[in-house]
Amino acid sequence: MRRSIGWIAIAALLLGSGCALLDKKPAGTPMAQLLKEGRAPVEVSSLGRSIGPVPAFQASIRNLSDKHVQAIKWTAVFSSSAGVPLKEGPSEGGFAEFGGIKPGETLQGAFPAPGNSATVKFILKDVIYEDTVKEFKIDKIWKNPRHDAEVQLAEGASAGKAKG
Repeated sequence: MRRSIGWIAIAALLLGSGCALLDKKPAGTPMAQLLKEGRAPVEVSSLGRSIGPVPAFQASIRNLSDKHVQAIKWTAVFSSSAGVPLKEGPSEGGFAEFGGIKPGETLQGAFPAPGNSATVKFILKDVIYEDTVKEFKIDKIWKNPRHDAEVQLAEGASAGKAKG
């Protein structure tokens, strides 16, 4: 009798833990929901000029989606301390690293900047993420539909500050 109660307890424990594993969903908002709402799959925050011998800006990039992000492309509009866009114009950059950014994860890093830049406007361009179609894993691309307008606005807003 004791032995059967033990087996029942073990079976209940295994069954309970198995159900918990089946219920576990990836961290992050479903990609379909983000796309429907017109939101980007990633969020950039903590933008700040780094202090050191190499001019750079630090940033945190958080994967908001439930999909694995493989790569990100962006445009950076740098301005002087007076708010004037730099002569170099916008700079294209990106992130791609083995392992990418898992759902709900945050990556911290830095990207180079011109020596005379004081501020930056960071504009997402593309996000490449992994999706599953039937049983196949494929890469899909989210393209920021407002990218060009946001770059123009950042350049104009910076130029407007210098004039006003």
